Amino acid sequence: MRFARLVLAMLLGSLAVLPGHAQVQASSPPISRDTVTLRLMLGQTPATLAVQNGAMARLSVRGGPVLGIIPTIGIKAIDLVFVEILADPITKNEGVRQLTKVSLSPGNVVQLDSLPIPLEIELLQTSAARPQSTGASAPCTKCCTTCGDYTLCGCWVEMECGRCCCSTNCDCPWISTEATCAAVGSRPAVGPVGNR
Repeated sequence: MRFARLVLAMLLGSLAVLPGHAQVQASSPPISRDTVTLRLMLGQTPATLAVQNGAMARLSVRGGPVLGIIPTIGIKAIDLVFVEILADPITKNEGVRQLTKVSLSPGNVVQLDSLPIPLEIELLQTSAARPQSTGASAPCTKCCTTCGDYTLCGCWVEMECGRCCCSTNCDCPWISTEATCAAVGSRPAVGPVGNR
């Protein structure tokens, strides 16, 4: 009887760590490898964010809400969809709820006070995809930087207190390869997340 309980406990414990029971993180796959670069003002904290066309960038406040920012490149403007990322209290699996959608053209600044994290956002540029790097089986597509209470994740992120870059997929202005990323002191505060 004791042996049967031990086997049952081991079986239940092993089920808890099977990949099918892993937390599901909300994400959006890129439509293309073209990159959208945005300037954000998070209260008094400035940030620059690049994200691939159709992919989801993340913005979170410590102890507060988590937002997703999904840009899509149109003919005359960039559409940005803002979603709130919500985790199920039991499973911790994430779902999204759309909050708003705005169109941006270069030079226009949009103030979004109705979001759970008020911010100001401006389109800086769009960039064509870089040639695919060779030899990278799982190139970095998302890295994160934390500055104060804010954490921002994208293809490359630059804030006052740090920056990170997935240079295999993004045209980062300060570096050209992953190897030089460490050499110039670029440090992901949370680290590369990889493909999602």
